[in-house]
Amino acid sequence: MPFGSWDSHVAGWLAARESRDGFFLVRYEDLYREPIAQLDGIARFLGLARDQAAVETAVSRCTADAMRRLEVQQWSRWKPLRMKRPDRLFVRAAAVGQWRRELPSPLAKQVEAKWQSTMARLGYL
Repeated sequence: MPFGSWDSHVAGWLAARESRDGFFLVRYEDLYREPIAQLDGIARFLGLARDQAAVETAVSRCTADAMRRLEVQQWSRWKPLRMKRPDRLFVRAAAVGQWRRELPSPLAKQVEAKWQSTMARLGYL
């Protein structure tokens, strides 16, 4: 893997930054379940003014359906997307835990066994 595994990437950042000031962990699952609260926390961490209307607008524009529509409309403008077939969208199910449903069960178990420490640390197991 030219960029390393998910585990080496995430574990490396956690080891380097987790216990230091200036680190704010954002998990997809948290954004998915509580997008407004998470964006509010990110804004607070960054010292940005929090405008509830702006946060709600951002959340509505970032739904999977909204991103899929934008992807279809702007497919030809985004070089990474042009390398894909236009009928195969980048934004897929956008669901928590989708990897467990898409990977064959034996492979999902391998992933969990190999990356157990990092996954448990992040609350994925």
